[in-house]
Amino acid sequence: MALRKPVRASFGWTHIPEGLHYHAEELANLPFHKALDQFDFRFQPSIAERRIRDQSRHQENHIFLGPPGVRKTHLAVALAI
Repeated sequence: MALRKPVRASFGWTHIPEGLHYHAEELANLPFHKALDQFDFRFQPSIAERRIRDQSRHQENHIFLGPPGVRKTHLAVALAI
């Protein structure tokens, strides 16, 4: 029985293949498609627009807490897109 050496594979992607972003959104099963630019920060003045926009540039986890109807889902979807 011959033992084989393990093979290490690495892929140097320099760009996202065309269509991959679309498939990721499809797999995420988001309830709707809303962008951050569509969010009305005047509707919810307690949300700091600058802070949300700064955080949107980082791939981090976020937790939104609040009563129904304050557009938590809209912000979550916008950050996911």
